[in-house]
Amino acid sequence: MAWLQVLGPPAEVLPILVLCRSFMVPLFMFCNYQPRDHLHTVLFTHDVYPVVFNCLLGLSNGYLGTLPMIYGPKVVPRELAEATGVRPSSSL
Repeated sequence: MAWLQVLGPPAEVLPILVLCRSFMVPLFMFCNYQPRDHLHTVLFTHDVYPVVFNCLLGLSNGYLGTLPMIYGPKVVPRELAEATGVRPSSSL
């Protein structure tokens, strides 16, 4: 899926995009959930809005979570590239 690759290896924009995802969480508060005990303002009345918001949050989490693992070995010095791309093993 190289055609979907938006950011390049340095990815200076990546932390900004990850922080922008936090603005999606309050959108769920303005959806039409019943009973409404937390907030009485409903901006998104149709039932499709929470589904769309949840899909966007999941897709952006997968995409923005994978990019550091892909670009990490390309940014560090060559002798550290192999260790950077390896996920640490658990101590179980």
